[in-house]
Parts: sequence; structure tokens; C-alpha cells
Amino acid sequence: MSQSFNTIVEKLYAAKSGQQKFERMQRITKTLLKELQEVSFVHIAGTNGKGSTSAFLDRLLLDHGFSVGLFTSPHLYSVTERLKYNDEQITESDFVTLYEKTYRMVAECFPNDLDHLGFFEWLTVMNFVFLTEMRPDVAILEVGIGGLRDSTNVIDPDVTIITTVGLDHQKMLGNTIDEIAMQKAGIIKSRKPVYVGRMPEDALYTVEMTGQAYNAPVYLLDREFKVKNVTDVDSGLTSFDFINAQANSHYHLTCPLIGRYQVDNLALALACFEYLMAKKHHHVLEKRLPEILMHTSWPGRFEKVSTYPVTYIDSAHNVAAVAHLMLTVTQNPAFKSKSIVLVFSALTRKNYAEMLDFLRQKYPEYPIALTSFDDSHSLTKYLVTKWLQPNNVTFYPSIKAVLSKYRETDTQLICFGSIYFISEVRLALVGPTI
Repeated sequence: MSQSFNTIVEKLYAAKSGQQKFERMQRITKTLLKELQEVSFVHIAGTNGKGSTSAFLDRLLLDHGFSVGLFTSPHLYSVTERLKYNDEQITESDFVTLYEKTYRMVAECFPNDLDHLGFFEWLTVMNFVFLTEMRPDVAILEVGIGGLRDSTNVIDPDVTIITTVGLDHQKMLGNTIDEIAMQKAGIIKSRKPVYVGRMPEDALYTVEMTGQAYNAPVYLLDREFKVKNVTDVDSGLTSFDFINAQANSHYHLTCPLIGRYQVDNLALALACFEYLMAKKHHHVLEKRLPEILMHTSWPGRFEKVSTYPVTYIDSAHNVAAVAHLMLTVTQNPAFKSKSIVLVFSALTRKNYAEMLDFLRQKYPEYPIALTSFDDSHSLTKYLVTKWLQPNNVTFYPSIKAVLSKYRETDTQLICFGSIYFISEVRLALVGPTI
């Protein structure tokens, strides 16, 4: 008898990963990957920007006639968002069927591993089973955390992308930029090109040295491919010129996602896309590129979700991402001369103190509304007492209280922090649809 979707999701969240999980993933996926040798894999790592880069690349490939599998994380509302084929997320009923098929496969072939797969490992194996069923031309895989020992790092991709390197998940990846860069660079494979975004010099050095060790060509943003004439327009979007010497290309484009940092993500996707087009001897639809890219969306990334009050949400949940968010708020014409309140919440395991200190030190003129959300590990008023200031930093018990406070005002709300928090904001203002 088939299990319900909710029952399976509960089981997945309850699953605990055992020791030697990477070796276990190699063992379980070996046969599956042999069936996928005709699929072109793209592997994407990075502290920030993985999802947006994946979305841009997905859109470019789809509109050039390729079938595409997309595996991303985390999700806003439902775990089904993580597995997509041709821009359609898997249905709940198909997710149930896929889980049961994957469970039987593991139980029959690897019974000793059955009780040692964690949540993300189960989803990764399910994704490979899903790909064997759909057989896409290209499969885009986003790293979960890090890269070197990540569950997705069992593939031999055609090309890899490393978007950014910053401080996040230090307990798992290391406490320095160099240590974290070593984890991200762990997805680089022998003689396979890697496209690299902006990052600190010590991180870039680590990535380039890893590339040399594997004879993997390293293509760097602002070196082998460039963005120039970056200009914010009144709509809040950004126009720019993309120049890729490797592909002998030059395009004038508008980035469909808000924030200048999204131009970098788009440039990485374009450079990788042009490499894949050349490898597959496929013509780039140059004149249609502006139209194709404007169809790209990535919910929860500086997304406008309400008009009354004007509300944006963004999943900035580390200092580097918050810094990019604030550059957009302070420099983009869509936000200049506006009354703005920053609305923030996070999980207690995140370095919320560092983010709040950054905001108070760099942007003391911006009022902050701190709040909680429906998670036992969400921020509480007690935890943020030291930052509370009359008329400038206020704590609200819920996002509904924040929205009620500002609903009849001209204030724009910029809600950011935990993906769980912004999903709650989005649910309240947009509803349960992506």
C-alpha cells in the first residue's frame, strides 16, 4: 500500500545520517550514474548565488531546446520544489512513487545502508533515480553544503561553477575563507572547466591551485569573461554588457532579478551556457537572449511579494549576502528616497549576532524590525535584547504584527534572513504557490 506524501516527508526529516556518508553515497549511486553517462552534468557550488545561477542556466538551456533536470536546495514551501524536469517540479504523487522505488532499490542492493541515509542523502539518491527515468540532456546539480564531501559530489560533470566563497556553515566547512574555499573547490574534476565568480584573493588562490592540480581550466569572471557598463534602471533591474573572449561574444542584456550581484550570477550562467553550446555544436540564439532571460524567476531572491505595504523578501542569511542586499537597498534607484524598514529573522544556529552587528555598524540609519517565525529554533526577544533601541530596533512577535504595523503606510519592507522566515512571509502575502 502506498504511503502518503506527508508521511514520507516526515520520514525524510527524521532520517539521520551515519558515518562515512560520502563513501556510502559513492557505493549507492555507482550503478545509477552508469545509466546517466549520456547526461551532461553541471555541478554548482558556492556560499551564495547557487540557486540564481542554476535558474539562469536552466532557462537558457530550456529555451534552446534542451531537456533539463534541476536539483536545488533548500525549498520555500515543499520538498517537491527541489526536483524539477523541464521547469516543472515533481508532483506529490510522483514524489511518493519515486521515494518508494528508491527505498526498494536501497533495501535490496544496500540493506546495511538503509538506516544510515540522512535527509539530503535520500533526496540526492532520489534525484539520480529521477534522472534515470527522465533522461534529460543536461542535469544541473546544486551542492548542498560545501562541495568536497557533499552528497552530490559523486558525479563527473561536464563543467563546474563556483559562485562565491564566504563565511557560512563554519562548523562543517572550517573557520577561515581558505578552509571553506578548499571545500568548494572539491567539486573540480580532472580536465573539466570551472567557471568562477568574485571571491577573496585567498579563496581564489585555493580554487586556481586546485584547478591546476587537476588540469582543469579555470575561467574567472572579469578575466576570461567580463561584465561592463553595469547600470541600474528605474525598474530596479540592472543592464550590462557581457563579453566572453572564449566564445567571442558580446551581448547587451538586462538582468531579470534585482541586485547587481545577480549580474555576476547571470554572467557565470552565460559563460557556462556558451561552453555547453559549443561542446554540443549548438547555435546560440543571440537575438532572443534578452527575451529568454526576462522569463527567469527565482522566488525568494529579492522578490516583490506585496504592494500594501510594499514588501520584498530575500534569503540573505550570512554577512556576505546581507552586505549585497544592503548595497541594493542603498544604491538601486527603486529604493532611493523611500522610507524603508529592514525586517529580519533567523535560526538561532546561524550567526545572527554578526549580521545584526554589521547592520548596526554600517547602516545605523535604517530601522530594523526583528521578529520570530514558526520554528522552535527561531529568534526570540530575549536573544536579541542587546540590539533593541527605542524608535530604531524593535521586536515584533510575528510577521503578521509587522505587516499590520506598516500596512497603511508608505514604508517599504525588506524582509530577509532564514529561508524558513521568508517562506512564512511569502505564504502570508502570496499564498502557497511558486
